[in-house]
Amino acid sequence: MGTLSNPTSTPGPSYTYNGTVTPSYGIVGLPKQGVLYVSDPQNNQVDAFAVNNSTGALTPLSGSPFALPPSGPLSRPWGMAADPAGKFLYVSNSTPALNGSSGGTDALTIDSTSGALTVVPGSPFLDADSGFVTIDPSGKFLYAIATGLFGGITADTIDSGTGIPTPVSGSPFQLPVGMSCALYPCFPISLVEDSTGRFLLVVAYDGFQVFQTVWTLSIDAASGALTTLGGSRQFGEGTTGLADFAIATSGTFVYVSVPSGLYDPEGVYPFSLAPATGALAEVQGSPFPPGTASGGLTVTADGKFLYEASASTNTINVFAIDPTTGALSPVGKPVPAGTGPLILTLYKP
Repeated sequence: MGTLSNPTSTPGPSYTYNGTVTPSYGIVGLPKQGVLYVSDPQNNQVDAFAVNNSTGALTPLSGSPFALPPSGPLSRPWGMAADPAGKFLYVSNSTPALNGSSGGTDALTIDSTSGALTVVPGSPFLDADSGFVTIDPSGKFLYAIATGLFGGITADTIDSGTGIPTPVSGSPFQLPVGMSCALYPCFPISLVEDSTGRFLLVVAYDGFQVFQTVWTLSIDAASGALTTLGGSRQFGEGTTGLADFAIATSGTFVYVSVPSGLYDPEGVYPFSLAPATGALAEVQGSPFPPGTASGGLTVTADGKFLYEASASTNTINVFAIDPTTGALSPVGKPVPAGTGPLILTLYKP
């Protein structure tokens, strides 16, 4: 069905930028269940909650919150991602500077019994990371948005034993320079990998932040290096917000959440992704539906449903995905979701 029940709330950080749920652990004294990790930028820490497999209720994990290493008075944890095996958690942080931001990646080991976090010695690993973070399906490579004067995308290899990230040769990788980017490299704002781990899909601002373009980059399976294949479909400037131009993938489809702007109706824009070339083609009938207040996106593992957070309407919109065309159909009515929902994550026991 894909429908959502009435929401419940659990006290957490007063402000957060991202969250992720790990696989089930045999938490001491509790049935086997997953753990939700939430970034807390105001306190430079990660809050952790055990997930009840039957009800979805959240219980603060013993030892939570977990402090992150100090990396400057203005450092803030933002994006985060866990490796597919649930052994390591990576948290990007940024420190505002005159030329934009500089930052690093905190690596933390996840205790397989309790879900508790321990900082990997050497953190933060300086690689100018900030914002969204993603790990490829094999768990070998970590990609994050690099902020600063020109921006770019950082790429790191992950040591499967220690969890230490090491920069890939050529990192950070910049998007092309062109007129649409005011003769500067386009500045990435959101990224996600496809399910095969072959392509990285990126939404980027141009130099004047007037247009946003969806780019496809190929991932070298051996080294993790990135190569830009091309851009597709520019969108006009939208409203400002953390979840603007969020992006998600499902099989051979890519979904971009576009807020209200000067040129394009707000809504979710699906694209088909060519498995051989990575080329994107907009699905006929976009956006689905026009006029919805767009925000963060997530797709179920089976590719049947897409959920969209709307901070402006304080709801979550539910869509069924056509498995052949990628088109979206609303499911039920928007579900109330507290105040200002931005980021969504799914957990299946």
